[in-house]
Amino acid sequence: MAQRLAAYAHSPALLEELDAWRRVSQVAPDALPIDHAGGKNTAGSAETVSVTLSTEQTAALLCQVPQAYQTQINDVLLTALLQAYAAWSGHRRLLLNLEGHGREELFPDVDVSRTVAGSRRSIRCCWSLPQCIRRRFR
Repeated sequence: MAQRLAAYAHSPALLEELDAWRRVSQVAPDALPIDHAGGKNTAGSAETVSVTLSTEQTAALLCQVPQAYQTQINDVLLTALLQAYAAWSGHRRLLLNLEGHGREELFPDVDVSRTVAGSRRSIRCCWSLPQCIRRRFR
């Protein structure tokens, strides 16, 4: 398995992605909006907004929405996050670090479902919200 992983790491398919990953690592995040110029910027002055979904809304979100848009729940949640961020900040691009469990299936003949993840991985991603997606998910 280790030899297959080493070969995969140096494969032409994976090396083709290298430039794209390097570009993402160079992206500078947009500045967050300031509510009150010169105001406090402390943990004590922070506010929290909490929203909860009913059981029916949660079921619809997890089952019906991904099926209706032929996507996965993570895509739906990321799109909602981008829409909320764009509405609040005025920016259509968001730089995120996404964390994974480190057990992605790289090879179809290797079952990783019963493995113990040795480490978590973090991927830096730059997400942008094109007009067509904003209209599609309304």
